[in-house]
Amino acid sequence: MIFIGYIHCNKTVNPCEYLKHFCNCIKLCLYIEELPALWEELSLAFIKTLKAVEDRKTVARKIEFEFYIRFFAERQIHYIINKYLATKKTNSKTSFIITKCDKDEQCVSEYLKNLLNLGCKYIEKPGIDEALNLYSIILKHHDLDVDIHSIEEIRRIALGIIGCNDILIKK
Repeated sequence: MIFIGYIHCNKTVNPCEYLKHFCNCIKLCLYIEELPALWEELSLAFIKTLKAVEDRKTVARKIEFEFYIRFFAERQIHYIINKYLATKKTNSKTSFIITKCDKDEQCVSEYLKNLLNLGCKYIEKPGIDEALNLYSIILKHHDLDVDIHSIEEIRRIALGIIGCNDILIKK
C-alpha cells in the first residue's frame, strides 16, 4: 500500500521516524516538503524510486534526492534544487509512506492519527493551477514546449516524463 498524505508537521516532529518506530511494516518513508504535485505523479515517482532502491540502481546517495531525480527526470541534483525547488515555494508538505503488505495498513493509519496530537495537521492538497505551473516548467526543461490545450494533456505528459525517467536520467 502506498499512502500519500498532505501533512504539515512542526520542526520537532519527523513523521517518518515516528511511523517507523511504531510500524515495522514500513519499507520506505519520505517526508518531502514544498512540492506542489498531485497524487498520481507523486505515486509514480515514489514507485520508480522504490524500484531503483530495490534494484540497487539509485543515482543519489540520499533517498529524498533519488525521489526528486525520479520526479523531475533530471540527473543533476543542483539543477533540481536551484531551478525547481528554490522557485516553487508552497505550503504543501507531503509525507510518503509505503508498507510491505496490505494487512499492515491499519498500523500506519492508527499512528498517522496520533501524529495530529504531536503537532502535525492535515493540509489541503495543492491546487491544480499550482501543480500545472510546476509541470509546465518540467515540460519546458525537457524541450516539450508544445501548445497544450487541456489540463489532462499536461498531466498525461507529466506522467509520461516521470514514467520514462529511466531514459531521461541515463548518463
